[in-house]
Amino acid sequence: MRRLRLWCLALACWLAAPAIGGPAWAANFDVATDAQLRSAITTAANGDTITFTANITLAADLPAVQKNVTILGNGNTLSGANQFRGLFVGAWTPGTGTQVAVTVGIQDLTITSTKASGGNGGAGSAGSGGGGGAGLGGAIFNHNGTLTISNSTFANNGVYGGFDAGGGGNGVALGSAIFNLQGGVAIQDSTLALNITAGANAGGAVYDLGYLRNDDGGKWYLQSNIDIQNSILANSSDLSGPSSDLVTNAPSTLTGGAANIATSTVTLDSTDITVTRNAFGNGTFDTSAGMPIAADPQLGPLQYNGGPTPTMAPSSGRLSCR
Repeated sequence: MRRLRLWCLALACWLAAPAIGGPAWAANFDVATDAQLRSAITTAANGDTITFTANITLAADLPAVQKNVTILGNGNTLSGANQFRGLFVGAWTPGTGTQVAVTVGIQDLTITSTKASGGNGGAGSAGSGGGGGAGLGGAIFNHNGTLTISNSTFANNGVYGGFDAGGGGNGVALGSAIFNLQGGVAIQDSTLALNITAGANAGGAVYDLGYLRNDDGGKWYLQSNIDIQNSILANSSDLSGPSSDLVTNAPSTLTGGAANIATSTVTLDSTDITVTRNAFGNGTFDTSAGMPIAADPQLGPLQYNGGPTPTMAPSSGRLSCR
């Protein structure tokens, strides 16, 4: 009898071991409201999934996405109500500036009507007020993250620099749909169109920036990369007219005169890519797989055109990449 009891105890401990010390099961968070979405972002653990079950309009800027998660749009829309940024992706060790790797996937999601605005300069004595802050990444600001976007549409998003108060000039406005700083972004089977910047050559669809000082080299990635496949980047505008859709930039000198040790590279991985207007900046533009189609795709309105996600269909006779 004693042996039987010991054997039963050992079996019970063995069966309980996976629940105590084994890997946790990935969770899914269904979200249909602003409150549910921000709760899911702060609660999700590495490997979890956030699934949209309805269109969501933001009531405030969301918390940063700091875990390895997949965001499934299921054909739904995230709207910034023309007031708030869509998503900020990036993580750091608490209390330090050291970057922590984070990987995020976004599928079948439309992000629209988002807005990233820089703060206005502070008032001072005549001629000595502060300059305006930068408006960066309307739909998505990716800082050091690894981000994959597929079967998605980013349209009618905006970035605006803050106003000068008499000393430093107005803030820049970069990357209405995506601003990527020291991270990696793959864009597949997606449309980024009709996005607005408050400045010329500001990357209405994508702005990729490599910007890093020598003494920050151990904290952030050195490379900033964009990879594009089978997608449309088109019809960006600034406050005066058409603007660049795609910018890759790694200035040789940073603010204050320090040398830049970072790089910026945009790679076109297929020939079925439309980029209406480019501004290459000081980065690298890899077109070894072929140059993008530069013709205006004459996109239609954002609507359901037979697929899972609202799209902007090219006019009859135009090549469709999405």
